[in-house]
Amino acid sequence: MLKITTKSFNEKSLFRTTVIVSAALAVVTIVTAMSLLTNRSGFSAPEWQDAHQVLPSSLKKQYALDYLDNSRIWHKFYQQIAAVEITTGYLPLYIINNSRSEALDSPLCGYQGCLATAYISSNEGNWKQVFQGYFQPFTTLNTPHIELQNAFSSMPCIKITEFADIKTYCFDNQEQRYFLR
Repeated sequence: MLKITTKSFNEKSLFRTTVIVSAALAVVTIVTAMSLLTNRSGFSAPEWQDAHQVLPSSLKKQYALDYLDNSRIWHKFYQQIAAVEITTGYLPLYIINNSRSEALDSPLCGYQGCLATAYISSNEGNWKQVFQGYFQPFTTLNTPHIELQNAFSSMPCIKITEFADIKTYCFDNQEQRYFLR
């Protein structure tokens, strides 16, 4: 009878150990999957180019209407600012960044910082501004000033670093704009 109890005890112990190991493996699998997804969603620096090379002419016109006056020749201005086109499953997103060193003397940089904006194309062929803010282009951290994060959304999140402060803005599909997360 002692052997049966021991055998029974060993079977219960083995079963319990198997359940614990299986649960631990499930947790490790979930953590690994989440890590891979998070890594996929990691922040990355956009590949900035001169705005005149990236922006469609209709968006340049819209940007000029939104922010620029008629007193300057703006074609040179678009060579001083940076832009990036992000292709998403939703609509192309254009981010315009005025914080390049050549643009720091631009009318869109001041004591509040430099203007950063983002536009998407609306169904009518017009441009809709979905992000806008003035941000200090300086950071004390070893990171780029503007980074993107692939979110579980149709559009990437935008991460802005000012000095040692980090703000993340994510897209709201319903409101069709970015909000501070």
